[in-house]
Formats: sequence, C-alpha cells, structure tokens
Amino acid sequence: MTANKGIQFMLDVWSGDLLTNMAKMTAAGMLWEDAVFGDLIQEWLDIFRKANKENRRVTKVMSIMHLGSQEWDDACNELETYCKDIYKEVLESGFKYLEGVRGYSDWESAVAANVRRPVGIRRQ
Repeated sequence: MTANKGIQFMLDVWSGDLLTNMAKMTAAGMLWEDAVFGDLIQEWLDIFRKANKENRRVTKVMSIMHLGSQEWDDACNELETYCKDIYKEVLESGFKYLEGVRGYSDWESAVAANVRRPVGIRRQ
C-alpha cells in the first residue's frame, strides 16, 4: 500500500455506482499529493469539473425538449462540439506538462521524486 492517501483513494474509485465514484474522485483530487503529476491532475480535474457543470446545464435544458425536434438536434450538436473541445483541452494540457514529466526516466524515478518532496496539488 502506498503512503499517499490520494493515490490509494483514486485506486479505490473504480468500484461502485457512478454517483459514488464521482464523489470519490472529488475527494481523491483533494487528497492527491504528487510532485510529478500534481499540477496536471489538478488541471484535468478543473477541466472535468467545468465539463460536468456544462453537461448538467445542457442536459437539464434538453430534458424538456421533444426528442427529434430541431431544438433537440441543435442541443445535441452543441453538446457534441463541447465534448470535442473538452477532449482537446485534456490533450493540450497533457502535452503542456509532457516536457516536465520527461525528466523522470521511469516510474520508479517518479515515485522517488514524491518520496523526496511530496507536493500537494492546488486546491480551489
């Protein structure tokens, strides 16, 4: 077992129902300490929080639309475009942090960096 509560919690996230997993993911993000990937993980969590908020807004509006109507089709297209934009943001942020991560030649060196100097992620 790892000494990092956030990592252990994240490993446990993938059991149970979706709502439970979402709550676990939020808690894991708050507990995550990582000198190598911390800022990237925080950026991804921020992107996913923003996406979740927009998804709830759009699907709430869609819930009162008639299936197959032009209004429905337009909303589906808007949601699809938004999902593609989120995917692009996730990829771009990953590439942004890639150079810093390349400094660690293997997984053991990344783990060793965390043992030497654990750093918490930004919390909002």
